[in-house]
Amino acid sequence: MGCEPGHRPLLPTLLVLLRGEALTGPNEDEVIEGLIARFSYSAFAEDWRMAIAEAMRMGYVYDPVRLEPGSLQCRWRLELTPQGFEAVQGEQR
Repeated sequence: MGCEPGHRPLLPTLLVLLRGEALTGPNEDEVIEGLIARFSYSAFAEDWRMAIAEAMRMGYVYDPVRLEPGSLQCRWRLELTPQGFEAVQGEQR
C-alpha cells in the first residue's frame, strides 16, 4: 500500500507541520490518525509511518517515544530537531 505515482511527498509536509507545533498522543497510531484527519489529500497510515521514519533517519525529529518528567507512561511526541528546522527553512527558499 502506498501513495499513487505523482502524489505529494509527505516528508516536506510533515516537517512544515512540525515547524508550527509538536504532535503528541498516547501512541504512534493516535498521532498518525490525527495526521490523516488533518489533511484533505489522501494518504495511507503506512505512508505517514515512512515519512516519520525518514525524518528520524535524517535527524530531523527527535525520538518520538518519550517519558515526560513525572509521567507514569510514555507518550508519543514528534518534534523537530535544530537540523529539522534548518531543513524546513531550506525547503521554503
